Amino acid sequence: SSQHAKPSKDEIKYIGHPMAAGDGRDADRKTWASPLRLGGGRALATGALLAEHRPEGAAEADAKVLSDGQAPHDARAYAAQALGRLGDPKGLSALRKAVALPAAKPQGMVARACAAALVACKDADGLPALGKALEAWTKYYESKVSGGGMRYSDWRRSTNVLAELAAAWSALAPEDANGAPG
Repeated sequence: SSQHAKPSKDEIKYIGHPMAAGDGRDADRKTWASPLRLGGGRALATGALLAEHRPEGAAEADAKVLSDGQAPHDARAYAAQALGRLGDPKGLSALRKAVALPAAKPQGMVARACAAALVACKDADGLPALGKALEAWTKYYESKVSGGGMRYSDWRRSTNVLAELAAAWSALAPEDANGAPG
């Protein structure tokens, strides 16, 4: 730590400059998005600030991070959470695409965050993407079971993702004649 010296470039990149403006209300889109793209606790805090201050272009910046396959999975998940908090329709397309990506270990956190964000945005048009995600994660789970030696971490990941996806489906699906989700 450079608490008693000039901060290094890496410290500024990952934790921000200690003398930077407090909450960044006047920051431009690039300034908002850069901590979000890195992931970690600063990305989580940035997502909350985006939802609170709603700067112009926030949804587009979040959607760009969510859609970036090279961004860390936690950064993509925090971007999805931020989109859910913003409730801006400009982010729905990115949420739908990201939730329906093929099931894989790092995708679990992203899929769960996208499902919750679709519910927060009340996006019933996201049901086909949720259906695709449910199918992909069911196959992921079954492939681990049929492999003969499912690890606890695989079981936990896949069942947690499946539960979140099913809850999102249930929350967004239209009710049938008996009042049950369709």
